[in-house]
Amino acid sequence: MPVRPTSVLIYLSALLALLFTSSCSQPPEPIKLGISINLSGRGGEAGEHIRDGALLAVDHINKRGGINGRPLQLLVRDDQNSEDGIKAADQWLIDQGVLAIIGHSLSSNTLTAYPLVMESNTVLITAHAATSKLSGLDDLFLRTTVDCVLYGKTVARFLQSQGISRVAFLIDMSNAAFGLDYMEQVKHHFKGQVTAAHLKSRQHADWPLLVEQLLAPEPQAIFMFTEASMTGIALQKLNLKGFEGLRLATPWTQCPELMRHSGR
Repeated sequence: MPVRPTSVLIYLSALLALLFTSSCSQPPEPIKLGISINLSGRGGEAGEHIRDGALLAVDHINKRGGINGRPLQLLVRDDQNSEDGIKAADQWLIDQGVLAIIGHSLSSNTLTAYPLVMESNTVLITAHAATSKLSGLDDLFLRTTVDCVLYGKTVARFLQSQGISRVAFLIDMSNAAFGLDYMEQVKHHFKGQVTAAHLKSRQHADWPLLVEQLLAPEPQAIFMFTEASMTGIALQKLNLKGFEGLRLATPWTQCPELMRHSGR
């Protein structure tokens, strides 16, 4: 029996209506993003602000309809500011199928994460890792900050504009990839004297010795490569010693806790 054209049209219309109804009845699949950040290790206070800002951004985007109608889903993991914690956090996010990982809050931590994330063909995005060791690579790594090369040039120019010829660096070696790289870039462009004192924030800090090392060369400026709480303590110790020179810090200290730890 021949099939009438009207019957075919009715069948196709019914099929399309069924497909459309079933597809519309299911919510669009979310776009998964991961944020892997230090929330519980030394300096975790800053990580909390980064996490809260990311959650606020996702909420704002989703209220405006998401991305092409698809909502964003942000999965948050604590990297614990440790090598094992970083790898575990990132592997968990990769296993969840995130399109990109936002992290980490330190250059050294991002260097630890880099091989694992790149091997999984996952995008790694950071606003914090300034080490030049991650510059100029053909990969899936993106950052929204300049690297230590430009920082070093700019700081050297600033110090010289202030008539400073002696500067001391306080470097937290838990993030040596940042502090040492930054100092070397400044030294490359700065005509004055550069000295340094090193601490490990994951261990006990000998503050009397550190302050003595910082002040011995009689610096006109002290540059602190430390997170907010350690920077605040350093500022208090320098104040007690009567240091009246220029005190500088990096975006690593850029959170409200700096004022609580440092006092006036």
